[in-house]
Amino acid sequence: ARLYALYKYGGIYLDTDVEVCKNLEPILNSEKLTFGFEELEFIATSTIVAPKFSSFINFFMESYHDRDFIKSDGNIDETTNVQVVTKMLQEIGLRKSGENQKLEFDKEEINILEQVYFSPFDYINFENKSTPDTYTIHHFSHSWADINSIRRRKLKKYIVRYISKRRFFFFMNYFDN
Repeated sequence: ARLYALYKYGGIYLDTDVEVCKNLEPILNSEKLTFGFEELEFIATSTIVAPKFSSFINFFMESYHDRDFIKSDGNIDETTNVQVVTKMLQEIGLRKSGENQKLEFDKEEINILEQVYFSPFDYINFENKSTPDTYTIHHFSHSWADINSIRRRKLKKYIVRYISKRRFFFFMNYFDN
């Protein structure tokens, strides 16, 4: 639904757990498709700014029509849209560097912004790394997660806050084995 609305009308898509810190009009007025990094390795889909009839948004949306959500082994394909869009953008030149980049798809310019602009929250270490340049903060509420994932996340957050990070990673490795 988010991709269809962005394609048909253009505008700004925000996940429900995104906080707006600064007016997005300058990015919207550029009339360029704009994504931002989420950590160094992935492109966030929690904040997307798109012009009406974006060819890349249409390509992204059409990719769902060709996708099987049940794997050949019968398991559900849990590949996230973050993983999908990152791979699609890599295929047109995205470097997983966390740096600002300009890409092109079907004569459409695509802006990729550093993490600080749209998703400065470090969800691994539970740190807010926003700056005066930050437009939005994705808080990663995981409203879609199962109860065990939510409990594990809350435990991780508690441990990171009250125990050193070094001890936390030792603790997590101990329980993961």
